[in-house]
Amino acid sequence: MDKIAFVVLWLLIFSTAWEEMAEVPGVGRISRLIGMMAFLVGLVAVLAARRFRPPALFHGAIALFVCWSAATVYWSIDPESSVRMSFTYAQLLLLVWLIWEFAPDERRQRGLLQAYVLGAYLSAGLTIALFATSSMPLGRYAASGYNANDLGFTLVLALPMAWYLALVDARGPMAWLNRLYLPIGTLAVFLTGSRGAAIPAAVALTLIPWTLTRPPPRVRLVLAGLIIGSVFFLHAFVPPAAVERLSTIPLEIRGGSFSSRAEIWHAGWEVLQRHPLAGRGAGAYAEAVAPYLGIARSAHQSFLAVLVGQGLIGFTLFMAVFATALLPILRLPPLERKFWAVLTLTLVIGMMPRTWDYRKPTWLVLGVLTAHAATLAGTAGGRRARGHEPEPAWVYPGG
Repeated sequence: MDKIAFVVLWLLIFSTAWEEMAEVPGVGRISRLIGMMAFLVGLVAVLAARRFRPPALFHGAIALFVCWSAATVYWSIDPESSVRMSFTYAQLLLLVWLIWEFAPDERRQRGLLQAYVLGAYLSAGLTIALFATSSMPLGRYAASGYNANDLGFTLVLALPMAWYLALVDARGPMAWLNRLYLPIGTLAVFLTGSRGAAIPAAVALTLIPWTLTRPPPRVRLVLAGLIIGSVFFLHAFVPPAAVERLSTIPLEIRGGSFSSRAEIWHAGWEVLQRHPLAGRGAGAYAEAVAPYLGIARSAHQSFLAVLVGQGLIGFTLFMAVFATALLPILRLPPLERKFWAVLTLTLVIGMMPRTWDYRKPTWLVLGVLTAHAATLAGTAGGRRARGHEPEPAWVYPGG
């Protein structure tokens, strides 16, 4: 039953990177249906085994954050949105629990990372196919159902995952598939024309030179060829409109407008000054700033959205979630420390211009990080730290 639970969890993670493209009538996104299946199968597996894995401090922090978000419904200015947001947070708590319970070892943890990369491949491939088959040139491209900005960042998170998996399992077809994602995923990110994805993409790709400080000559040659080929590849295929849009990044940063987001953020700070402690209700940012902007607008900033919605209390709990997940990075072996440092920095930077406090990829990264750090803290981690070879990264569902 444990293996079946992991298979369904693997499918859930796989669907996370393309969930906007597929919906089930009467249910919604297909990832929601798979998520319900994962929880039910996981619950049955735990009951059948009559035991469960004791939670970490990270899970306690999430539980407190979820409870506080639910409490804000009582004073929310938009109770319907607060109920919906609280329910979403509760589902995300279940997601990190499933990861913790059914991916307790490195092989399964890497298997979940691989699932996300394969899902990102699907989204990237359909985005590139749209570009290749479009009869009229567009400024931005995104797979069906996706917002270009969200798709761009979804693909970005898979970049360091793919490179890490290629390093820990450097032989075989999966290693080359993971390496190939780097140019394909980067091309798809450029095709989205998302400035908010281009910046974290640059951060994500720093993992490559950071983990190859002393590569042998043959590896240097292959890497140089890959970089040069990728540059020509991107130059040949990225449409001029997307390049022109991305070239305005320095101007947006210097001007401080960030695609008119500055006005939305300023309105959020005004609300916060009047309701600093308890906030205006989870998910109620848009309604809270409407009197200042004349229209309801999303926060386009994850941390500010939590700060205005759940107040300083909720924001403190939210930061406690990040702290309990990120601090163990300092104790990881060198390769894992570099990987998780780059991936989480990419995540945090990417959350700055978008409201992703309630999105699955955010909690997937934190959940797998917590499980991975806990595993490496044990005897396996001790062997890795002393230079033993890692286990193969690829794991088929249920392996």
